[in-house]
Amino acid sequence: MIDRLAAGARVAVAAIALAGWAGTALAAADAPLSGQVTLWGGANLTSAAQIVLEGFTAKNPGVALSYEKFPFAEYPTKMRLQLSTGADTPDVMIVHDFLVDSFIKAGWLADLSSVISPDAFLAGSLGNVTADGKIYGIPGQSNPTGLWYRADVFKQLGIAAPTTFEDYTAAAQKLKDAGYFIDAFDPSAAATPFQLYLYHAGGAIFNADGSIGLGDKAVAALTTLRDMVDKGYFFSATPNQADYWSAVNGGKIVARFAASSDAAYLDTNLDPKGAGGYGNWVYADPPQFDGAAKTYLYDQSFIVVNAKSKNLPAAIAVAQYLTTNTDAALVYDSIERPGIVVRQTPTALEALKAVEGGATGWAVYGGERVNATKAKLLLAAPPGTVHKDSRWNAATDAINLILPQVFSGALSPQDAVAQMTEQLQSIQ
Repeated sequence: MIDRLAAGARVAVAAIALAGWAGTALAAADAPLSGQVTLWGGANLTSAAQIVLEGFTAKNPGVALSYEKFPFAEYPTKMRLQLSTGADTPDVMIVHDFLVDSFIKAGWLADLSSVISPDAFLAGSLGNVTADGKIYGIPGQSNPTGLWYRADVFKQLGIAAPTTFEDYTAAAQKLKDAGYFIDAFDPSAAATPFQLYLYHAGGAIFNADGSIGLGDKAVAALTTLRDMVDKGYFFSATPNQADYWSAVNGGKIVARFAASSDAAYLDTNLDPKGAGGYGNWVYADPPQFDGAAKTYLYDQSFIVVNAKSKNLPAAIAVAQYLTTNTDAALVYDSIERPGIVVRQTPTALEALKAVEGGATGWAVYGGERVNATKAKLLLAAPPGTVHKDSRWNAATDAINLILPQVFSGALSPQDAVAQMTEQLQSIQ
């Protein structure tokens, strides 16, 4: 997830919290927890965790919690520098999927295998924190992919929510004919939409075993994306930038295919008095090619524990509370305080059931309980998982350099995928 909280801003974050499972013991059965526990992470996710952990503190008054919050772009470096010295703090960290692999290889994370029950979570959600049969983190954010669209415009034009890319492109044509755009697109920042199309074609950048994916499915996904650009289905703008929101609030862009954390942007940026359809947006499964999963866990974050922590029982208990406690899951769904609004979706099966029944509604979606909708969809069909490791950011940069040549006509999708494959093979 791209962190979205800012002081004084009303922001909703689509992320994850987990419910506990019976019989799990993370510390001595009857020993009261005590001592200091320090938690580090990106400012936004850590701010949300701090609010959720008020419930933990109430139940464990002997534990003193402290927090260090960093900008999203800075926290990986801050953590690496700290852990590389062998420091015993922070005790607990919130880290994103692309970072965990390098932390595991460096030996910085505690093995949590004895306190993790994989069957309690969505299938595949632990893949990015598993190495050599051991589990080094608990999922803290699933961020499934989704489709948002204006139900009023779709209904007016007789368009059903698209479930396949054939439906999606047909809907795009109808919208174009009526003067609307199905999304926005910027050729210089094409890696993310390409990745979304690729995964929903059943492909991958990196396969689960770390090998390079791409191949024919990448060609098919890129061809679809190029053809949609060529046909003028997208508004020309970088999603979530100022010109993008001007077009949304002006009633031009009426759908969005993205990771579900982007649901927060509508809550933050849609003008209730504008022409952007405030109250008429809805959430649905994204379109897919045959054989692909209905949705993908695109930007996961994990709660991990420092292997050097001097207070492992309390540190692990904090990680458990944030990720496996049902009360915490419901707090994550409905944080609403001055300067911060957070609504997060869970990944543990029992937590998903709880959120399905207890999630709050969003005004921008006409009161729809978006997290309940996501929970229901995730429970109905297990999501696919995007494998990420320390190569991910370099791979994204390389792809972003190649893709503009496709949309300018300088490269065919086949040649572009061949170049991507060559570039990814050179990334260590």
